[in-house]
Order: sequence, then structure tokens, then C-alpha cells
Amino acid sequence: MTQLPDFLKALAHEMHWKILIALSRSDRNVSELCRFLAQLQNVVSYHLRKLREQRVVSERRSSADSRDFYYTPPLNSPWDSVQMSAQAWTMQQRSTSNAHPISAEIQ
Repeated sequence: MTQLPDFLKALAHEMHWKILIALSRSDRNVSELCRFLAQLQNVVSYHLRKLREQRVVSERRSSADSRDFYYTPPLNSPWDSVQMSAQAWTMQQRSTSNAHPISAEIQ
């Protein structure tokens, strides 16, 4: 049996998927992700590091003051399909009566 690539294992984690859903709309910094996910900064930072290691997200410094880091799925890569999947899942959740809490906050 063929093993799953590491990046698919990373996507299987619920917190990682929630982070991708939040990033599917816009680049976000850690503080914004903490609010959306209702998680502590150290928890979000830990999961972002795991996603960066698998190249599921990338980081860039703010062009305004260079203090904040913003996270986004890499563009023009296989992750585009992951981002599109996250957007589709978010839209599906909005159409149901039991929408996921993060999808309601991202609107």
C-alpha cells in the first residue's frame, strides 16, 4: 500500500484545515487567526509552523511596518487546489443551518 504524502497528513489535522479555511479568503496574521479559531497564540503558531514545514502555507512580512507576519497558501502551486477546496467547503457550510463557527466569522 502506498503511503500518503506528508502534506496530505498535515491537511488531515482539524486545526490545519481550519487555518486553511481562514486563509482561503485573505492573508492573515497570527492575531487574526487566533480570533477566528478561538485559540491561544502559541497553539496557532505551533500549527502554522507545521503547515510551513510542509509548505502548505507561506509567510511574508508586513510591507507597512515589517513587524507582523502574514500567512497565505502558496500561489501557483498544488496548494491552489487545496485553497479552492477550503473555499468550496466553507461555502457548503454556509448553506447549511449548522454552519461551522469559523465560516461564519470569515464572511
